[in-house]
Amino acid sequence: MSGDVLDQIYLSNNWFSGEIPPAIGNFPNLQTLFLDRNRFRGNLPREIFELKHLSKINTSANNITGSIPTRIGNMTSLTTLYLSFKDLSGRVPLGGQFMVSRFVGISGLMGQLIGLVSG
Repeated sequence: MSGDVLDQIYLSNNWFSGEIPPAIGNFPNLQTLFLDRNRFRGNLPREIFELKHLSKINTSANNITGSIPTRIGNMTSLTTLYLSFKDLSGRVPLGGQFMVSRFVGISGLMGQLIGLVSG
């Protein structure tokens, strides 16, 4: 299967562990990425936030750490974002695409969430 064809990945509620592979960026037409309720750890790979068509991201209920990527504010297709129950820190952009997003789920963040800022 070519990466150009795949547009949805649903891997929720499994026992997947390790880091989310940067190769996720090899799917340029990806629109939906659900990796919630697994045992992924480490940082969110920057490649996720370079996918131009990605509209839904759910990586909640994993062991994700690090900063909320600033590139998230440049994702013009993003409509749904779940970043709950992680040890993330940083700023969630308020302007740009986040003004028209249907849902941004940031509840349960266990890190040092600095807050919402204008983007």
